Amino acid sequence: MSDADKTLAILLICIILLSLFPVAGYLGIVLLISHLFRRNKVGELFSIMKQDPGPAFLLFSFGLSTLLSKNQSAGLVGLAVFSLQVILYIIIRRRITDRQQNLNIMRYVLMASLIVSVVGIFQYYFSHMSPEWLDKHLYNKIPNRAFSTLYNPNVLGSYLIIIISLASAGFRCTTQAWSKIVTPVVLVAAYFCMVLTYSRGAWLGLAVSILIILTLSKEKPYILSIIGVTLILTLPEMDAVLSRMDPGILSDDSSNTYRHYLWSTAVNIFKENPVLGAGLGSYGFYLPSHSTAAGYLVSHAHNIYLQILAETGLVGFIAFFGYILGTMYISFKLYRYSSCQQTRSLALGTMASIVGLLIHGSVDATLYLPQLSIFLWITAGVVRNAADFEYVPSIVSSRLGILMKPLLNRIFLNVK
Repeated sequence: MSDADKTLAILLICIILLSLFPVAGYLGIVLLISHLFRRNKVGELFSIMKQDPGPAFLLFSFGLSTLLSKNQSAGLVGLAVFSLQVILYIIIRRRITDRQQNLNIMRYVLMASLIVSVVGIFQYYFSHMSPEWLDKHLYNKIPNRAFSTLYNPNVLGSYLIIIISLASAGFRCTTQAWSKIVTPVVLVAAYFCMVLTYSRGAWLGLAVSILIILTLSKEKPYILSIIGVTLILTLPEMDAVLSRMDPGILSDDSSNTYRHYLWSTAVNIFKENPVLGAGLGSYGFYLPSHSTAAGYLVSHAHNIYLQILAETGLVGFIAFFGYILGTMYISFKLYRYSSCQQTRSLALGTMASIVGLLIHGSVDATLYLPQLSIFLWITAGVVRNAADFEYVPSIVSSRLGILMKPLLNRIFLNVK
């Protein structure tokens, strides 16, 4: 096996592990880095920063806020985990040089998601989660919530937004003919598992993602038929689903009550540290001194925008969301100009999933948690690779050049 093939094999194993055993997945990234280090390949990875400097700016801004934090131990742990995510992104950008290999990365993510969904469904029916997640005094019709391998039903919901968006947009699990069977199975399992998370924020985010796909995709009958099958499967849970959306009891829901405390705390922390924030991973450290609400000692603000502002300030906020929105813009251009149907499906699914994640991020900070954010970096790396393979920047530039050429000739050459 060549060095490139060995690197790709380790990378794909890491991606599978990140879905099934997130901690083991991060250890796999460390193993991958050590493999490249032994072959003196680490230095060449960072050449990608010249054409893609966004991750370097992010690392710098997050690192600076961490160094100035009063809780540097938590900050350094958070920075180390974030650095592993960026390094995996860089490896994907630098070491994947073939279009099919690039698409196969996301195919492995989809295939692994089938196991994640099945585990979540099994959990819902055959195990019991901690009672504080259920609010039994309000939602006595909800027997359980699925969280699968991602430790948290809301994180699972965000993860499934990515999976469902990609598969609904037409991205297939394999190039083989049996993908026509496997991909719908992956999609139905993911939809079903999404219902069983009972994550209202994830439901809302997914609804907007699917609306975008239905608007732009030509496969509306396929998507609607998959949703119809899922609705039939979830009929026994429909009373519980409707009770979760009852507006009459939302004000008494403890998950809404404590969010107000957490949001106001994040705003106060940001006001005290507006430029660089309080430091990566420091929100839980500052919470007791900024909130009088007993029993709400958590590590994040349940709002990705306030979380980033509180911990990394305006500098980190601009770097983080600028890169996410830049990835969404590249996805849009790739969707418009690519001649490869699978690449266009990947771009559409990525664009729709980012919108869904940003909507879910208004009520939760799942996008900030390491077991989920790593998938955003994987997807961003694959999409940006696809744009390089398709020469999307050149296409856009050439079209702009065609439009500007008459004007430039008139100004500089006085040619009509």
